[in-house]
Amino acid sequence: MAREALADVAWHTDTCGSHLWLPLPGHWQADAFAAAAARADVLVTSAGAFLVPGHHAPAAVRLCLSHEALDGRVEWGLGILAGLLEAGCPEIHPV
Repeated sequence: MAREALADVAWHTDTCGSHLWLPLPGHWQADAFAAAAARADVLVTSAGAFLVPGHHAPAAVRLCLSHEALDGRVEWGLGILAGLLEAGCPEIHPV
């Protein structure tokens, strides 16, 4: 599903993993992207949540694909994220 929905994005995953890393284009910051996704009812985690102290977080979010039981909802969420990537960064309001 991710290959189809995010075909134009160079995301990264481990072949044995159930999540993927989605690098963000320059017009997005990870926290802003996660907030925009949350407003659309899609939850992703900013790379900063996985930081080792003293390192800089990349502009990326982590998508966990294994916690949703319905394929249709995963497909819907990936479509929302693809749309956000194309749309650019909206004005950010607190979630």
